[in-house]
Amino acid sequence: MRLWKRTLQCAVLSALILPGLAQQADVSVVGGGGVSSGEDQDSFGITAVGASFGLPYSSRHRVQFDYLFNNQHGGSAFNLPANRHFITASYVVQGKAGRTRPFFQAGAGIVQWNVEGYRQVGTNKVLYLSESDTSFAAVFGGGATIDLGKSLFIRPQVRLYGNVGLTITVIPSVAFGWRF
Repeated sequence: MRLWKRTLQCAVLSALILPGLAQQADVSVVGGGGVSSGEDQDSFGITAVGASFGLPYSSRHRVQFDYLFNNQHGGSAFNLPANRHFITASYVVQGKAGRTRPFFQAGAGIVQWNVEGYRQVGTNKVLYLSESDTSFAAVFGGGATIDLGKSLFIRPQVRLYGNVGLTITVIPSVAFGWRF
């Protein structure tokens, strides 16, 4: 009885893991810029850079882990530059065949926001301000993966990030990556 149970456990584990290992994983660098707007702040422009790591489960379905750093240009509560770090995991559904394959992604993670700097208060007083916050973030996106060869690809995409502080960030970007 124990041997049968152990065999069933190994078969189920293999069925879950092996399809992902048989496919090619990929890594890419991401760069872009966009806008962000929130309940307690004006709209502002941002630049963004990051990295993605994808693990396919089948030819159309994959899990993707993303890190995106963005730097805002004005519009923070103190009118100082702010930085945000998005760390997310997404489920991606992608076209199965062809050189250009459209995709859609949906996921969740965390966003860490911090602002710090000096601000002139009055004529002779300078104030140092520092504030940070970490909250839940959701991500939705879409685009297309365009193969440049057997291992190289580019991925024009648009991502929409939303977090608990009711901040919406839209980032059109391009990823350049490699399958291994």
